[in-house]
Amino acid sequence: MIGEEIQRARTLLAAVIREGLLDPEAADRAYEEWVAGAEGVPFSRFLIARGLPAEAVRRELRRAAVVGLPSPDLHTYERFEDLLMGQLGVEAGLLSPKLLRSVRAVQDKKLAEGKLRRLEELLPRAGYDPHLLALLAEHLRERLLLCPGCLGRYPRRDLGAVELECPRCGATVRAEALEPAPAETALGPGRRHSLLASSEHLLATRNRDASVSEREERSARSAPAEAPLVALVAALALLVVGGLVGLVLLQSAPSENRSARRTVARSEHPRRPRRVEEAEPGARSPTAAEARAKAARLVREGRYAEAIAFWERVRPGPGEAPEEVAAQRRERLEALRAWLAAARTAEELVAGLAGGELAEDAEARARTCLAGAPPGRPPPFDRLARALRRRVAERRRQALAAAERRLETARARPDPEAEAWRRRAAAARRARPLYGLRLAGREAGAARILDLDATGYRLQTSLGAFAASWKEAPQVGLRVLRAVADPARRCDRLALLRQALLAREAREVERLAPRLGFAEEAQALLAQAPTAFPPERVAEGGVRVRWGGGRVATDLSPAEGTTLRGLGTALRLEGAQPRLATRRFPLSGRGDGVGRILRVRATLEAEGTRSLGLRFARGGSERGYTLRWGEGGWRLEVDFGAAATVLAEGPLDEDGGRAELELAGEELSVSIAGRVLGRARAHARGTRVWATCGASGAPLFLRELALEGSLDAQELEAAERRYARAVDLAFERAALPLGVPALDPACAEALGEGASRTPELQARLDEGLRLYLSGRAREAERVLEGAEGSFAAQFLSALCALRRGEAYLALARSRAALRLRPRFPAAHAAIGLVFALFGREGPAREHLDAAAAERPDLAFLPLARAWLDARPGAGASALGAPEDDLSLARALAPGDPLVRRVELAWRAAHALAGGAGAPRSAGAACLVRAATDEVAAAWVPFVEGFAERCARILGHRGREERALEVLLLDPTEFGLRAPKGVDAAYFDLWSGAVLASRSVDPSEPATARACARALAEAECALRYGATPPWLESGLCDAVVARLERGPPHGPLVDRLRQAAPWDEGRWQRLLGLSRSGLRTDPEARARAFAWVWLRGPLAFGEQLRACAGGRPPPPPEVDPEALEERLRHAFGADAEAPPGERPR
Repeated sequence: MIGEEIQRARTLLAAVIREGLLDPEAADRAYEEWVAGAEGVPFSRFLIARGLPAEAVRRELRRAAVVGLPSPDLHTYERFEDLLMGQLGVEAGLLSPKLLRSVRAVQDKKLAEGKLRRLEELLPRAGYDPHLLALLAEHLRERLLLCPGCLGRYPRRDLGAVELECPRCGATVRAEALEPAPAETALGPGRRHSLLASSEHLLATRNRDASVSEREERSARSAPAEAPLVALVAALALLVVGGLVGLVLLQSAPSENRSARRTVARSEHPRRPRRVEEAEPGARSPTAAEARAKAARLVREGRYAEAIAFWERVRPGPGEAPEEVAAQRRERLEALRAWLAAARTAEELVAGLAGGELAEDAEARARTCLAGAPPGRPPPFDRLARALRRRVAERRRQALAAAERRLETARARPDPEAEAWRRRAAAARRARPLYGLRLAGREAGAARILDLDATGYRLQTSLGAFAASWKEAPQVGLRVLRAVADPARRCDRLALLRQALLAREAREVERLAPRLGFAEEAQALLAQAPTAFPPERVAEGGVRVRWGGGRVATDLSPAEGTTLRGLGTALRLEGAQPRLATRRFPLSGRGDGVGRILRVRATLEAEGTRSLGLRFARGGSERGYTLRWGEGGWRLEVDFGAAATVLAEGPLDEDGGRAELELAGEELSVSIAGRVLGRARAHARGTRVWATCGASGAPLFLRELALEGSLDAQELEAAERRYARAVDLAFERAALPLGVPALDPACAEALGEGASRTPELQARLDEGLRLYLSGRAREAERVLEGAEGSFAAQFLSALCALRRGEAYLALARSRAALRLRPRFPAAHAAIGLVFALFGREGPAREHLDAAAAERPDLAFLPLARAWLDARPGAGASALGAPEDDLSLARALAPGDPLVRRVELAWRAAHALAGGAGAPRSAGAACLVRAATDEVAAAWVPFVEGFAERCARILGHRGREERALEVLLLDPTEFGLRAPKGVDAAYFDLWSGAVLASRSVDPSEPATARACARALAEAECALRYGATPPWLESGLCDAVVARLERGPPHGPLVDRLRQAAPWDEGRWQRLLGLSRSGLRTDPEARARAFAWVWLRGPLAFGEQLRACAGGRPPPPPEVDPEALEERLRHAFGADAEAPPGERPR
């Protein structure tokens, strides 16, 4: 029986590989695990328990049971039942084999026409006795139970109703109660005995799969024939009598004659050794039955050559069909020769495994060899299995020791970022002096770098000592960083890119960003810059802003009909009369302009007359001073928004392109090419100032434009801080690794292990990994679609999902990788990290311990410990930043972008929790952090009321451990952090809190729904952890709808009323959508809301409890027709609120 089950397992294994249910690598591992530890469990049940679709496995079992049956997937159960009834009738002598074949041919013909005709219908038409047919059917039902899933046969013990679970496939076998019927009493004793024997034979072979032709031949051979049987019995009797007579005559001979004959026989035929496979001269050839028994013993002893020789001498015996014997002989010889070849390979592998001299694919070859071994693993396969287990155990011990050594090395290694700054500081002490620096508007002469670190730098110049942070004087900082950075190091290129963005050095950005995978983000940041270049402090306490260098800045506004284009060293203006203006800057000092000093300077190249202007605004009025020069003269004009008045004019001897206007007090001076040409009375009254330039002919080339003087430094510095914060957030989100982008070495080694992959799969994995490391996670997921049978593809997709913030997708894909490869520590670590992000300590510790037992050097482990030990938002009792864990993670995987992303998110979350302010409302249900009580005044009652009413909707369980937390941020900080389209509040996964703007009042109708939705997302995450996106979205929208008064309304309900009905395919697609997919598909989000709203949140308790307990949630039952019917009634014109808790 063990051998038969192994043979069936191999057949099923080949089928699932052929159908693509498992890749060869995963299939081999599953078979090995089943053979090693799944005693008493059929291989089919083992596969179903591993997560394979039960119906797909059952389909392959049905196909194996009906080999040779035309169209095996059509009406399989009914036709197999007819096949068994025909076999029963033929073997019992109640049905002619010829008649059965003809009737079955008609059945197959009708099936090809799309019709099913049963034997109960066809046999009576062919003249068969209906009474006998009824007896056969009744006897089959009384004696046999047939599984509809796998066509397994089981004995029926009594006539009562039966319901049992099939041990092979898990399907339910049901049979109704039967009345006792005199089926056998209507037959003669001989036929009654044949009928019972035939049904017993069917039960004895209930788990053996055979082709249809074999069943027919076996039935035909088993059909009884009374006359030949009598003749055979008589012939046997005569043979027995003749043998007895001969034996008596032989015993009556004298004993001395017998002794003499034995002596002569020994002398003429001396005994000599003889190989077992050699046939004795004149020896009788063994029968098939003898060969089966003999060969089985030889195979158990590992003597395959002798078994082959024995089968080669097999000839048909009495009562054996020559064709069947020949077929068995060919089949057995083929199997034995394959085993012999595999045994020789196994001997080589055993020696190689013992000596450790095999290639890297030795384990895969050994597993392949064991998969082709005879049942029971006789010698030498048993030795190979033991050697393989020792080799695997030794390799795992070595891997564990290497991982522990790598972990200790990483712990001893200094922090990569801190080490980089120490290296730069050492380079600064050796660097040459810097020349051409302007500090506070003055030339600094030779500047020597004294020291630098992550916060800033110190210089010694001819003007004295100078110290600044990297953000205060970004252009000077860029010069300093260039002097000490090593361009060959990625971490230094990252530091240069960040500083170049702060300094708005477009050329440096364009050189560095593409090499670091940050090109698109860098251009987007440059477009957000408040000015083309950072404002600079100048003498007299003023501020300078400038433009030029071919940089098309967002604070330059071309006039109507003018186009602006950058050329690398200049800006080119095209148009009939090209003109442009800068944005308006705030002025400092008194509003009447007393004491103000302003300068505007430009270098312009154009044909005809050029112009440079300085304009002021105060209230609704404007005043402007414009210098025009060219064609041998210059003219200074003033205008008040209408006609211009000439203030001064004169000849121009040298037509230079550089001009300057300087307004000091009440005097305006004009300079061209460095010479002061004239002065006029003017004043600087106003609150805003801006510069203009233009020309009378095109094109106009703008080399430089600068505005300096009494500008409001506070407003400019606030804009600079916003821009610097945007740069920091962009780097935080991109999570650019400090080292060369590479997967955590421990994860990479785990992904590379296992059986060989197809070239196509390996190419997809390589491309997916390349895209993932370059920051294109979505594209990587699309490349890996369709490779769900590979544990490596599932795990890589999980990393992509986690990097995009899709926690549930990451969890589901990591679980799928574990099903395909149970001993996969990297997947355990990823699952533990996701649970740690949601604060589910129990499940997180369980998976982290499982990962650490085999690979303690996984970088995810210290990251997850950091989140568990000091989770952001834990309140005043937080343990503090576990810098050791974060530094260890960086040292273990300096190039892993996901490790960097989680680390930066942890730091940002703690900074948010600390910067939001002190708790203004503390309790078991909610916690509001704000700078002052006045800021939190509107939020505290709103959050407390939400928590109370949400507990009534969802229940009070699961909310005692952690409080719902709201962080009220500065509007600027919130605007930089919030996703696109969010302007009130949102739930942040990384901080585990709701982030909201201080300027938002949650009680206002315009923002109440958005604030309640964010609180509902936080509540769902706190209660249940990572939940399926469709359930999370529907649950949050349903909670918000129940908090509002009256029937549900809003955009979701409008969408439901306008949408067409969904079929089952679209409902099933909803179950697989991600959070981002739901955000971009309003109709899918509306359906998710309607589903949860109609059934009520507590109807999904099974799924929610599984998520809260760290288990995979079971899929819900989907009845599209019933759902669509309820949707029509619930959201029509006359819709009423659904049963359950009414909206308040």
